[in-house]
Amino acid sequence: MKLLIAVPVLALAIGAFSEPIPRTPTRVQRDLPTIESVLAGISADVNTLDTDVKAFTGGDTSTVIGDSDTLLATIQAGTTTVQGTSSLSQDDALSLVSSVQTLNSSIATTVSDLVAKKCALVTAGAGPQTLQALQSQASAASALADAITSKVPSALQQTAAALSAGVAASLQSGVTAFQDTSSCPAPTGGSSAPPSEPSSPPSSAPASTPPSVPTSAPPSPPSSVPSSPASVPISAPTSPPASTPSVPVIPPPGSSLPSPPPPAATCDHKCAQQKNGLKYLQCAIKKVLLHQV
Repeated sequence: MKLLIAVPVLALAIGAFSEPIPRTPTRVQRDLPTIESVLAGISADVNTLDTDVKAFTGGDTSTVIGDSDTLLATIQAGTTTVQGTSSLSQDDALSLVSSVQTLNSSIATTVSDLVAKKCALVTAGAGPQTLQALQSQASAASALADAITSKVPSALQQTAAALSAGVAASLQSGVTAFQDTSSCPAPTGGSSAPPSEPSSPPSSAPASTPPSVPTSAPPSPPSSVPSSPASVPISAPTSPPASTPSVPVIPPPGSSLPSPPPPAATCDHKCAQQKNGLKYLQCAIKKVLLHQV
């Protein structure tokens, strides 16, 4: 009777052990795909940026700038995600090498294509924005590399740092290229133009004020000054010319002539020779005039 009872119990026990026991994945197994997903998302944004950079020929730069902003946000979000994971095993860390190398290659290609379009971007006015985007991406990529390196075993951390150094070097080459845009034509427009040169002299230099020009007309010449030489009065000589005789007063008939004044010494001889008629009278008048003078 006891044997009959024991057989079903043994069969039940054997059946229980024959069923698969469910296993809960460890945290380390879950963290590896999470980090791989972060790297894959960054690679996708890098490839999108590279495609739009190659297609850019000038003009509107909003697509390229928008892709750069999206890439930066993806790197920053991925860094936060990786920081929240636990440490990786050695095998899991080694499996990330392929993903990191793929990302390095994509970033190097994109930065090279971006530098090739440097003058086109600068002329379109996006030089300063591109430089700032590269600097921000380099800083964010460095933070992501530090976060991943901190999750791998200490024996592999030096290898992880060497792999991430390729990303930093590529981004830094882009920063260096866009820091010097002197060989590119001046910006003609675009989403962002560099600051223009000041058009006015420095405020420390005093601005000179030109002397004021008088607006009133010069004073008119005095009214006493004649306007033309013809109006200047010419004074007449005070004495008439000697050759112009005065008109003699002829006395009426029957009256005696006035006694002539004493003849001048210079005219006595001539008057003495002309005693008769009009000539004598003219001679006498001349003597009178000469005597008055």
